[in-house]
Amino acid sequence: MFLKTFKKSFIFGLLLLVAILMMTGCGGTSNPGGSNPGDSDPGSDPAGDGPSSALIGTWNSSGINPSIRVTLGECLGSINKPELNVVEYYYKGEVSCSVLKDGKKTISTMPSLSDIDSICIQKSLDSEVLIIMAGLSDDSSGDLSVSGYIESNQLKAVVCIDDPSGNTIYATPEGSYDIFTKN
Repeated sequence: MFLKTFKKSFIFGLLLLVAILMMTGCGGTSNPGGSNPGDSDPGSDPAGDGPSSALIGTWNSSGINPSIRVTLGECLGSINKPELNVVEYYYKGEVSCSVLKDGKKTISTMPSLSDIDSICIQKSLDSEVLIIMAGLSDDSSGDLSVSGYIESNQLKAVVCIDDPSGNTIYATPEGSYDIFTKN
């Protein structure tokens, strides 16, 4: 139990680091909303208009075993993080993968200390990063994490999938990324 909790915290920290690196020049969409980033207030939505709609919809993994399907639906709300100059937008949706309890996780609330599973678009002045965590709140479930950005109409992501015992059964090869395509 302690090891799985530690591993979940480590994965969350690693995903946050990847998201920050992507936003500081390792990828991401530039100026997705079409607004002028220089005109935005760092204490508000960095681009001034919420995330682009390009990430909304259903995404399917390619070449990942077990496969992942993610559907982003309605926005639940946002959290402004001016110290990082980002706004996090949380979404209702569903994550499907065979390692998850019952093969899927439906997300219908903002994350909390007791339920950290989430679908989030983290937006800064010049990038949007999709961060997905599913199965982390249920010790009887496997879990997965996805962190990526859109480039050329594809989601390029770093993925980690663990079985219910906490063993990693898939991880994106170092220095690479996995591709998700939109339905």
